[in-house]
Amino acid sequence: MNGLINVVGRGIQGRASKNEQEENHAFWEIQLRPTLFVKPTTEMKLTNSGDLGFRVEEVHSGAWLQLRIPAALRGTIIKVNLLTSYRPSHMMPVIALGGSLQRYFLQYGAPESTSQWGNTPNKKAEFLRNNQLCKSLPQPGEDIIWQTWIPIGEKSKYVEVQVWYATEVLPAKKIDRGYRFQMELLADGASVDEERRLPSSSDSPLEVEKLGGRDDSAILPVPL
Repeated sequence: MNGLINVVGRGIQGRASKNEQEENHAFWEIQLRPTLFVKPTTEMKLTNSGDLGFRVEEVHSGAWLQLRIPAALRGTIIKVNLLTSYRPSHMMPVIALGGSLQRYFLQYGAPESTSQWGNTPNKKAEFLRNNQLCKSLPQPGEDIIWQTWIPIGEKSKYVEVQVWYATEVLPAKKIDRGYRFQMELLADGASVDEERRLPSSSDSPLEVEKLGGRDDSAILPVPL
């Protein structure tokens, strides 16, 4: 395992005082945080508008996701859960749309270089695993991007993602929330910022948390 990861684990779990351990944990939680880019794909669909008759509308068909993983995590295993959600009205709470999308996250995914950050196709591409496996991996020492496509419903407003690292990398807190994201589906794409990333200390619930914890999530080996 990466030498830095070993240092992180020892630094957090060593003989430091409780306050020092919490400060170390908060520091490494920030240093090792993943980032996320989400961009929806659309398709034209014939819809019935009642008195106005039928018309062609552009609706969501899916979304590209790029999960950027720090270089220090290469060669480790991370766990991911994700779903889509929407808000029926401004005054109502967010509601999940369907269940976990972890199968698509894994099966439609492939590693990408950081040069591709924020650069995704406008449409869903045909998934050809042989072509994906022939792609070259990012250079050693670089962050790595896991790029994937997921199907989403027409009503979808957000993609919610929860990410956990191995406890040897970042020890779990009493409430094991990992990293949590709620990304709005914007036509030009959206990358994570502090407003869209919920810190582990936040008590604000997300729909993705109803899918279960790290033991119920998808296992993603991060390429070396």
